[in-house]
Amino acid sequence: IENPCDEVIGELAGLLIAKGLTESGTVPREDDACACGNALYHAFSTVFTTWYEGKVLDYFHPDALNILIAKQFSAALKPSDITCSTILDAPLWAEVQAMMVRHFLQIALFGWQFERFEAAWCEWLKINAGIDWIEERLQERVQAILEANLLTAQVKQVDICQCANTILTQYGMVFYHWMDGNLREGHAFKDFPAFVPPAVNLCAGMSFKPGTAEAIAALLKERYDAYQEVSYRLWIVVYLLSKLRNTYPGATLHDCDDGSDRNPVRLNNTALGNYPLRTSLT
Repeated sequence: IENPCDEVIGELAGLLIAKGLTESGTVPREDDACACGNALYHAFSTVFTTWYEGKVLDYFHPDALNILIAKQFSAALKPSDITCSTILDAPLWAEVQAMMVRHFLQIALFGWQFERFEAAWCEWLKINAGIDWIEERLQERVQAILEANLLTAQVKQVDICQCANTILTQYGMVFYHWMDGNLREGHAFKDFPAFVPPAVNLCAGMSFKPGTAEAIAALLKERYDAYQEVSYRLWIVVYLLSKLRNTYPGATLHDCDDGSDRNPVRLNNTALGNYPLRTSLT
């Protein structure tokens, strides 16, 4: 929701005063800079709100979201669209855009954060219910294939166990990087390219029957195909949970004697809110 008291308007005005000039070659006055800051904020807010409508519960990786918002602003706005006494030349316009991207990136990341987390949690629960993780036992299953096909005599159980663990770790890391890369690119799950599994390398110092690596590869491909969406959903849940933050602004307890506090809290009288106070340029 567009907030006419947002502190970023003052930051925009400060930027215009620090780096902008009027047609007459003078530094813009404070009231003119504030008016221009309001116009800029309104224009960027309108573009962002239109683009973000219907996406509030969608997950975007911050890197991908930053690129998406920047593209929207670049495509939809140009300096001539803004009524402003300050000349918005290319360097200044670039700084304004960068400030607006940073601002609205935070809005997108933390606005609706609790609703987005709830939606992600429910999606994960629904998909996760289809897998009985207790019955998966990948370590034991890979180890059983290795033991059944082992040709080398007198191999310790712990070495077979370590061999299975190494295979699973290597396979899992490839899967991890595939998932991480797709999320960083901002892909929805339906748009993920197919997962290309790594080759299964049997452990050195042991000999196995022909087809052992292929049998393990077939098992892991079948199981990791089943893990794709549930992993995607869990990844989002964990990320959103780690980023949840308080929405209440900083405040000070009201001092009856001094009375000079900013955004005062008065015991038994103050209702908590989430809009910051707008500060003056000075």
